[in-house]
Amino acid sequence: MLGNTDKGVEPIALRLLGVPARDADGDGPPLPVWITAGLAVVFTFPGGLSLLGAVRWPPTG
Repeated sequence: MLGNTDKGVEPIALRLLGVPARDADGDGPPLPVWITAGLAVVFTFPGGLSLLGAVRWPPTG
């Protein structure tokens, strides 16, 4: 969501994604840092493992 304003547009974006109004107004607790860091680490592994598999397996043909 982009906005031509100095105010945050996160509540509007969350409402468009279907988040209930009571959760989208920004009064609730933010996403814990450890969840964000954990997701970043988890999504790093598939790329690294596929690269490792491509290097270790002998070429066919």
